[in-house]
Amino acid sequence: MIKYCKLSDKVGYWKITDVDSLLDFDAFKSKVRESPFSRKNSINPFYNQSISHIDETYIVLKFLKDFYHKNIDKNLPQHSGYDAWTNLYDKKSFKCVESGLIPHIDSVNLKHGIVANLWLNKDIEGSGTNLYHYTGKVIEYMGRYKFDFMVDSSHPLFKKYHSLDKNEKKSYTNKDWKDWGFECVGIAPSEYKTITIYKINTPHTAFIPESIEKRYSASFLYEAFCPIILS
Repeated sequence: MIKYCKLSDKVGYWKITDVDSLLDFDAFKSKVRESPFSRKNSINPFYNQSISHIDETYIVLKFLKDFYHKNIDKNLPQHSGYDAWTNLYDKKSFKCVESGLIPHIDSVNLKHGIVANLWLNKDIEGSGTNLYHYTGKVIEYMGRYKFDFMVDSSHPLFKKYHSLDKNEKKSYTNKDWKDWGFECVGIAPSEYKTITIYKINTPHTAFIPESIEKRYSASFLYEAFCPIILS
């Protein structure tokens, strides 16, 4: 079953509860466990695994492509791009620089597309993905789209943002980020064996209560108008 949850006029998410109708969930989890961990060169602060090689990943990506063009944009592009990875949070070992906690978007091009999170472990209730509306400007910079405080030297937060990586790594901290221009409009909940989907250009960040010891998810990105063809 697919349900859309509207959070504001521009922001919302879809929730899929019948994951078994899409893929063999247990087989997918088993293959994920066998994949090595790595650190991506990304703002994403969690431990990551590439899962693009797993058969079930392709099934989800194909589903996202069909879902996007059926429910969001019926004009099929000539090209499409995709990516897939995992995010592992472990309370005992997690540390990151503060810039990794700021709301972000998963697309470097800010084009049309969607991101899906498949939640892989139990005991994560109360956790989720905070979704935001950014009140500032998004600027194209060297072929990528950035929030203005990242690249505009006249922005009041420019120096502060670029000093964050120099601070000591810290445990995960939930903040409202209003002072940075982000208005939280709601949360897409983390629930075992469900999928949450939101548009690719939605600013977001994880919400992880102190009661959560571990949180493990698989993320899938489908983006239109990229040079990689997904047939």
